[in-house]
Order: sequence, then structure tokens, then C-alpha cells
Amino acid sequence: MPKNELGMPPEEFEKQIAYLAKQGYHSITTSQLYNYYTNKGSLPTHPILITFDDGYMDNYTTALPILQKYGFSATLFLIVGKVGDQDCLTWKEVKELDKAGWDIQSHTLTHPDLTILSPKTLQHELADSKATLEKELGTPIHFFAYPSGKHNDTVLKAVKDAGSLMAFSTLKGWTSETMNPLLVHRVYCYASMGITEFSRRVSNPNY
Repeated sequence: MPKNELGMPPEEFEKQIAYLAKQGYHSITTSQLYNYYTNKGSLPTHPILITFDDGYMDNYTTALPILQKYGFSATLFLIVGKVGDQDCLTWKEVKELDKAGWDIQSHTLTHPDLTILSPKTLQHELADSKATLEKELGTPIHFFAYPSGKHNDTVLKAVKDAGSLMAFSTLKGWTSETMNPLLVHRVYCYASMGITEFSRRVSNPNY
């Protein structure tokens, strides 16, 4: 996607995943991360949580085969109300990702700025997206990502009240057990970063 830094070129994405494989990284799920921090669960060596937001078609057509080629899976925070829209995943494809080992979690119904919603609409965006995913996938949904990373104290409380055990932000950096579980940090990746910058960010928590 020209001039869109959020659209990772497929060849760059494959270089990144090949690097992770060569360096001995292992993909994990949101549940594994949560259990590690709360119940002292185990993790593989060099654990990494690969996340996608929204639910675009190329998660299925491009990212899935590349990840499978190198033995990785990913977490998808899905905009539930946009399933089936142009350039977005269908429920059939979402379920195939789920069967392929992807971790499907909530990213609201319509991707609004949660900080400006009425309490009723906020609750609707959170609860109904979770309920729809649970109905379609037949599994409990416990994790969430904030649309565009926007949040405030009211939103954090609503996310917790809606049943999320952890919520993922766009705040920079590695996650840690001392972090607020409702404000999990993530390593931001962008289209023009190149493999040198990518490797620096995933190998150094203080990048």
C-alpha cells in the first residue's frame, strides 16, 4: 500500500519472519502470555507474540502462508462488524485462521474512538464484539486491543468490566510482568523499517 506505513510489504514481512525463525524465536498466544504473568506458566525460548489488528483479507492470503512456512502463528484482533466487508476477512476465513492455530481476539465492532463514546455505546462495542466472536468460534474471548490505541481510565474500566483479562495498546516497547495488564505494550513495525531496525527492536527491550 503506497505511502501507508501500516501496510507491510509481503517481501519485508517474510524477511522478518525468516529472521525470527533463524534466531530461534517461537510464537505464543495471548493466553500463554497471560498465564506466564499470572500463574507462572511456562513459555518457549525466545517467545514472541505476533499481532495483527483489524482483520484484512491479506492476513489470510499473505500472512498465513508465510507464517506457516516458518512454523509460526499469530494473534488477530478482529473488528467484528467489518467481517465480510470489501478487503476484509469473511467468517469462513476467520474460522480457517482459528483452525490453523491463530489466536482470534476482539478489536470492537466498528473500530471507533472509545474515549468519546457514551457509556451505553462503549459497553455495546465491547460486549457485543466479544459475544459474537464467542458464538462464531465457540471459545471464550478474554483479550482485547484498543482501536488506534486510544484509551482513558473510563475505557480501561469498561474493558475490564466486559471480561478482558489483558488489553493491548499501541504504547512502545516490550511487555513485562510489572506492566498494567490492561495496557500491554507492543513493538511497532512499519513498512519502511528494514530488517536491521526490525532485528534491533525484537532483540533489545530498550530499543
